[in-house]
Amino acid sequence: MPIIFMNEKARKQLLENGIAYTLRQHARKTKGKDWATDKRGGKKIADVYIKLERRASICDLMPFIGQSGFNSLDE
Repeated sequence: MPIIFMNEKARKQLLENGIAYTLRQHARKTKGKDWATDKRGGKKIADVYIKLERRASICDLMPFIGQSGFNSLDE
């Protein structure tokens, strides 16, 4: 099951830097090797490796901002 990067900033982070941390409302059922797309039913835009870094509260997310594609937690 591909991971969807609908958000342009997160998608750009992945494609330009080869890594993107994302926050998901629900835990993914699949981990390990997979692929990414930009929309539901979309074509493959990248091969990815999916790993649950950790379950986090909002205050735990600061170290990941630099590789998220966003400039702040609010954004």
